[in-house]
Amino acid sequence: MHLHKKLSILALSGIAFGACTKLDEKLGSTLVRSEAEKVIKVNSLLINAYNDMQLPFQDQSNFWALQEMPSDEAVAPTRGGDWDDNGAWRSLKLHTWTPEHGTIQNTFTNLLLLQFSATNVLNFQPSKQQAAEARFIRALSMFATLDGWGQVPYREPNENLLLAPKVKPAAEAIEFIIAELTAIIPDLPERSGSVKAWTANKDAART
Repeated sequence: MHLHKKLSILALSGIAFGACTKLDEKLGSTLVRSEAEKVIKVNSLLINAYNDMQLPFQDQSNFWALQEMPSDEAVAPTRGGDWDDNGAWRSLKLHTWTPEHGTIQNTFTNLLLLQFSATNVLNFQPSKQQAAEARFIRALSMFATLDGWGQVPYREPNENLLLAPKVKPAAEAIEFIIAELTAIIPDLPERSGSVKAWTANKDAART
């Protein structure tokens, strides 16, 4: 029995040592910027930014909840334990939330994701209209962030994501948002039946 174990261990050791070879991998998955620009379609990035608007603005437990639940404009009624969500809505109604509140964290994260998605469009040589639409989405995200937190983390296109973003205080942020919207109006389409309803247009920017 002992001999059988020893032979098994010896055989396994031989297989293990035989399998060890010097790896000399040549990774081919890294794209330089010029290659990335050929592969990435700007329109896909822009549609992705539009889709990301659903996270903070369409879901009732994000930006809408933070705007309405702490006020008298909306109430989340509970029926026994149903809809209470561990007191999440009560803490908003009573203004007893903490920085760890899930709705606050999710809304902030989703607004900044939206700002990133819109800014990323500007990194890949968009047309004038595509750039204007992306800047509109970014301005909308910044406005909501400013409204909720009184300041806006901000990055320029092509900025190093490993570095902390610049934070625009309220006065600087609102000036930037207004200047952006004013600048892009000429490059946005008119509101008409030939333009998709979800596309940023001149009237949206004026609003």
